[in-house]
Amino acid sequence: MGLFFFEYSEINFQLEVEEIRPPQMGGTTTIKKSANVGEVVRELSKKFWWFSLKEEARLVVNAYEQLIPKVARRINQGVEVDKLISCLSNLMLYQYSKIKKTSIEEFERGEKYTIPEFGRVCLLDFANEIGKFEGVFKILCHGF
Repeated sequence: MGLFFFEYSEINFQLEVEEIRPPQMGGTTTIKKSANVGEVVRELSKKFWWFSLKEEARLVVNAYEQLIPKVARRINQGVEVDKLISCLSNLMLYQYSKIKKTSIEEFERGEKYTIPEFGRVCLLDFANEIGKFEGVFKILCHGF
């Protein structure tokens, strides 16, 4: 049995798995695999009846899966830019909350939050906003 290392990239939503095997265990020293987190969740849900995500986690998983297609189309076509800015600002603030070293600071957004709490609120706001985006084709058709 080799050693396993897991690395998670939020923006491209990939789970990187690296297995390091000593040469005496099959010759290959490193095997790298990559899997989409959303696909992994769906497969686990199919295989194991007991596997499920909390509603908030499911919302976040769906948002990250929809991020690139929904955002890229809006940027390329210049539609709903105001909503896009709000959505991406929440994602940026969430990412900031993860790198900020202290949790003593407080942020206000209607209420006072510590940095970790604020990051959670921003992540859920981001996920909710992405979930509300319609397909760009529908938006363009409704505009005529």
